[in-house]
Amino acid sequence: MNIKNIIIYSKARKRFLEDNPIDVVSLFVFGIIQPATLIHHANGRNGFNYVDINRFIATTQKGDNWIHAHPDLSKELGFLCHSYYQPKPIKRHPRKRPRIV
Repeated sequence: MNIKNIIIYSKARKRFLEDNPIDVVSLFVFGIIQPATLIHHANGRNGFNYVDINRFIATTQKGDNWIHAHPDLSKELGFLCHSYYQPKPIKRHPRKRPRIV
């Protein structure tokens, strides 16, 4: 991550939280209104997704924890595009037979 992206993200984050002050996760999941304190990246933070405000979700730490604790329901609600917690299949190489001399 370079310094240019960090500066862009910092400005985008500040502006996004000013424009979206309500924690949407608490609103839809818990039915309460709370001020948003952090940004959740619904599509991960790789590449352009790090600064793409179209994939930001205004939430709190409690909301972010809920998103990652309930990945299937979070996907249905649009809070998560993919889960980091799903195990990736292990690529197995065929075993080499011992060489008999």
